Parts: sequence; C-alpha cells; structure tokens
Amino acid sequence: MKKPRIIFYQKSVKSLPFCKIFALIGWIALKLLETVLPFLPILLIIGIFFLPKTPHIRWQYEYQQIGQERFYISCDYLGVRGTVTSYASNCPIIVFFEKSKS
Repeated sequence: MKKPRIIFYQKSVKSLPFCKIFALIGWIALKLLETVLPFLPILLIIGIFFLPKTPHIRWQYEYQQIGQERFYISCDYLGVRGTVTSYASNCPIIVFFEKSKS
C-alpha cells in the first residue's frame, strides 16, 4: 500500500493562554531580579551621590545647660560629602542636607 501524499498543509496557530502569559512575564521578572540583585548594594551606594538631599548623622554637638533646658550652640554632622556644621536650636540625630552649590 502506498503512503498518501500531502498536497496542502497549513500549520495551526495557537495563542498562549492568558495564565501562561502572566507566568512568562513573572519568570522574566524573576530572572531580571536574579541578575540585578548581586549589584544592588553597589548601585545603592553609588545612587546616594546623585540624590538632591543626602543623609548626615550627628557627629558632635555643643550646648549650654540652663536649668533643665539644653540650648544647642552648634552641631557637626558627618555625611557622604564630608562634615557640615549647623547652628540651630535643636540637633536631631539624622538630618538631610541639600547639595552645596559650590
């Protein structure tokens, strides 16, 4: 017996089910996260230098005690761009300073 000859063949096109599309997007997102995650601490440290305001921590302060009240004279803060001296009435532990114009 002879094999039948195929005269016309059209491949059927199936679309992906809706849930498989979301599974594929989730898989791609996880692979991207897996690639970027080891570099995240380095990127965060570099990114601090591009912020308009950077965090500074109180390094030392000078005050005058009158009764139970403390009147702050000066506060020195240490940050990513060096030290900043502030002459304010209070000295919080963490302060955000803007970039210097110079």
